[in-house]
Amino acid sequence: MAPSGYSIERYKGRLVAKGYNQTPGFDYLEIFAPTGKMPNIHVVLAMAAIHDLHLYSIDISHAYLNGEMDCDAYMEQPEGFAVGDPREMVCLLRKSIYGTKQGGNRWNQKMRSVLEAIGYIQSYSDASIYIYFKDNVRIILPVFVNDMTFASKCPAAIDRTIKELSQHFKLCDGIKIDRDWSKQCSPTLISLVPSLPRHQRKSSS
Repeated sequence: MAPSGYSIERYKGRLVAKGYNQTPGFDYLEIFAPTGKMPNIHVVLAMAAIHDLHLYSIDISHAYLNGEMDCDAYMEQPEGFAVGDPREMVCLLRKSIYGTKQGGNRWNQKMRSVLEAIGYIQSYSDASIYIYFKDNVRIILPVFVNDMTFASKCPAAIDRTIKELSQHFKLCDGIKIDRDWSKQCSPTLISLVPSLPRHQRKSSS
């Protein structure tokens, strides 16, 4: 039941694999995936405030489903969606669905390959931060699993990157992060005013 004054946009369900049944070296290999560190993200936000950078955040929908499995892994047919005799037919996973041991790793590899094809370079000091620098345009991109925040003086360059990413992934509504100059006390003051996700917005009825 939705809180008073709010409406439910949709109900969500997710198919999750029983990754605890997987065997290392047989149906999964590498599982490591870098995760963004909050102190480093805070540094990027501070740089954006100091250097007056534009900020824009996006979310990749169902990120893990974009990853390609690196070895054969099988799963029992989910209850209610069985085809034929479930005791004789199983599912061969082609995508790294949630719950698989290598899910995070495969999504990270897919994301990295797409970003590098666009022109981004992975940072050596933090593998979850990517840098784009071409024709005097610089974009700093910290990534936290499937959340990306772009920081740049060129909003058109950010828009181009988002457009290219949309050709590979399904993107959720972006969030523009604006400064509240009326409350500025120093060059480093920044006010983050993202809009609420649609399912949390007050009902207009």
